[in-house]
Amino acid sequence: MLNVFARSIPARQGQRSIRYSDFVHQIEVLEDKAKKAPFGADAYIFNDAGDLCVTADREFDARRYYGMAIDGFLDAGRFEVAGAIARKMLRLYPDVVRARCTLAWIAIGRGIRPEMASALRDYTDAALGLGMDRPLVRELTWMADIVDDREVLFEIGERLLDGGASAEADHVFGRAFWNPREIVSVDSPWAYIVDCAKRDAWQNEGGRRAAGFVLPDDVPELLPPD
Repeated sequence: MLNVFARSIPARQGQRSIRYSDFVHQIEVLEDKAKKAPFGADAYIFNDAGDLCVTADREFDARRYYGMAIDGFLDAGRFEVAGAIARKMLRLYPDVVRARCTLAWIAIGRGIRPEMASALRDYTDAALGLGMDRPLVRELTWMADIVDDREVLFEIGERLLDGGASAEADHVFGRAFWNPREIVSVDSPWAYIVDCAKRDAWQNEGGRRAAGFVLPDDVPELLPPD
C-alpha cells in the first residue's frame, strides 16, 4: 500500500522540497498556536502558514491562510500590515480579486485621492475580468456610502457603469453633484470599512478561489498531493 505521507512536495524554484508529513505537522502546529494566540497575534501565525503553503506549492491553502491573516490584521486595526499581505498575495497570485478589494477599502480609509482612484480601477478590472460583476457592484455601493470626496464619488460612479449598474451609478453621481458630504452615519469610519471589507458579497458568486477567501465550512481537509 502506498504510503502517501512518505511523499515529498515538489520544491518551488530556489527552495528545498518538503515531505508531505512534515508539511501537515507544521501546519497543525501553526493552527494550534493560532488558537492560543492573543487577539491580533493569530494573524501573524496565519501569515506564516500562508508562507509555508507557498513553499509547499499549496496554492489553495496559501490563499486561504493569507485571507485569514488579512481579516485578523483588519480586526486588530493593523491596516498597513493587512495591505502588505494583500500586495504579497498579488505578487504570488495576480488573479486574486479579494486582495484588490482589500486594498481599495484601505485606500478609502486613508483618504488619499490618487491612491483611491488607482485601487478602485485595479479592483474593478480584476473583478470584471473574472465575471464578478454583482459582488463588485455591492462593494462599490458600500464604498460610496462612506466616501465624501466628490472626485472619488465620480470615480466610483464610473466603475459602477463599467459593472453595468447604471441605477446605482446615477445615485452616486447625484450625491457627487448635490451632497457629497452625506455619508452613512457611523461611530467609526474604520470600523465600517473593516466590517464591509470582511463581508461575504463575493463569496456566493462561485469565485471563491479567485477571491482568495472561503467560508470555514467550505475549506477542504488537507489532502495528500496527487
